[in-house]
Amino acid sequence: MHEIFKISKKVQEAINRKKPIVALESTLISHGLPYPENIKVANESIKAVEDNGAIAATIGIIRGKVKIGLSQEDIQILAKEKNVQKVSNHNINLSIFNKESAPTVRKFILRSHPTIRTFNMKHLRYPGLRTKSFFIN
Repeated sequence: MHEIFKISKKVQEAINRKKPIVALESTLISHGLPYPENIKVANESIKAVEDNGAIAATIGIIRGKVKIGLSQEDIQILAKEKNVQKVSNHNINLSIFNKESAPTVRKFILRSHPTIRTFNMKHLRYPGLRTKSFFIN
């Protein structure tokens, strides 16, 4: 299953250095807010995490790959493309197989990677935004 996961360089460096990482869902980008507010909130969320000493790892499915740490290009794909799928446990495998783009189903993705452990945390600046911190052994 590891071939479907792609961890960004920035997140991988944080893993290697054992820095704190905060996983951010991408559902708000594709289905929660209109463009361009969705990109603004995504970038503000990333900045809030990083301003507080952690590395932000926005998670999403981009063209069939589960990406941990979306690039600005990835965020644009989720924000602008019309055919972004809304996935859940019942259809996530189909989205990956069809190389579609989709926001995260956080529980599935974080629990599917064998070295990720999670704990709940409240977001510092955006109280309504659900986040999950994770560690990679």
